[in-house]
Amino acid sequence: MVGVIVDAKHERARGWYERYEFERFPDAPLTLWLPTWVITRLCGA
Repeated sequence: MVGVIVDAKHERARGWYERYEFERFPDAPLTLWLPTWVITRLCGA
């Protein structure tokens, strides 16, 4: 799969990303990713 990966600086930042549908990596709770299909949907394409 293709997507965007981010490393949240802290729990509060992680919550911000999760509001925009980023998903946590199971083994790294502050690392999240957003699949490209979600980006496409959010852009209205």
